[in-house]
This record gives sequence, structure tokens and C-alpha cells, in this order.
Amino acid sequence: MQSLGGEGQFIPFAEVYAALERGILDASVTEGLAGNGQRWYEVTDYLVGPIISLGNTSVVINQERWDTLPPDIQHIFLEESERHDRELLAYAVGEWERKAIDENVADGLIHQEFSPEMKRALRDAGINQVIPQCVKRAGGPDSKAAKLFNGKNSPSATFASCPTEPPRSSKRTRDSSPVGGHYDLLVNAPGAGP
Repeated sequence: MQSLGGEGQFIPFAEVYAALERGILDASVTEGLAGNGQRWYEVTDYLVGPIISLGNTSVVINQERWDTLPPDIQHIFLEESERHDRELLAYAVGEWERKAIDENVADGLIHQEFSPEMKRALRDAGINQVIPQCVKRAGGPDSKAAKLFNGKNSPSATFASCPTEPPRSSKRTRDSSPVGGHYDLLVNAPGAGP
């Protein structure tokens, strides 16, 4: 929020309606169907976005138990997880987004799409503030979480902490926010390596 000129507040989800109603909050960020389910349309006028929000379904298993599974079962788990990720993304961007807009507008909200400038500001905030802060909280660019991010997002984006110049195929974005640390996100050109 700060990188977009706002002041974030941490309020339990169940209390957001009352905070909007009383003017404690000017706005709130959530997935459109969740806000509709909480009847935020009764205390707000606009639905701005959409902001695509993906649900999280987890299958959690400890390493010792995982290692006892036959390789074919491990493969099925991994293959189905990847299929689920692809289908969830397609559904969220297609079905959920349209349904959230339609239901909120039907309940009286005015839908305002993000302008190209706002889309750029959101992207920049994610690259320059949100992701670096998450990396810092996770233990830095050499942490398990940062390595997972790099493994899932490379070659399109890779976190590094290095003073060297980026490869010619990359654009380097630097976080120098007061939350600490200088982490570089290399946003690689299509087809370029990490």
C-alpha cells in the first residue's frame, strides 16, 4: 500500500465491513467474490480492478513419508499439482474474474478497471516492494523460499543479491526501501536465460 501512496491497516477480515461502514478504512483489497460474500457493496461504491486472487489448495506431507511413496505415486502427485495450478489460473482469470465483476455490479457497485498507469504502478510495486519484502522476511535471496521462487519463475524473473551488472538481456530493478536490504529482481527478456 505504501508504494502506491496508501497507508495499510491490518484488520481481521470479518471486521472489514464495519471498518468500511464507519470510515476507518477508505478501501479494502480482497478477491471480488469474497468481498461480495461479505456484502461490501452495502458500504462501498466502487469495484476497482480486478485483482486476480488465486485460492490455495495444499497437500502437505513430511519428507520422511514422501520418501516412502513409490516413484510412480510421487510422479502422480507432482503431475496433478501442476495440472491443478494451470487449471486454477485459467479459471481464476476467466470465470471468477467475470463472475466477481458481474455479481458486484448487480449488487450496485460501479466497476472501474485499472488504467494502464495503475497497472504499471501495481507491477512496479510488486517488483520493487512486495517481493523484496517477502524475500527479506523469508531469510534473504539465499533462503529456501527465494530459491523456490527462482526455481518456479526463472527464466522470466530471478532474485539475486549481487553488485554486478545484469546480463544484457535483463532489466534490473533494485529495492532500496527502508524495510531493509537491497535485493535485485532480474526480469529477463523472453527466451533469455536467468
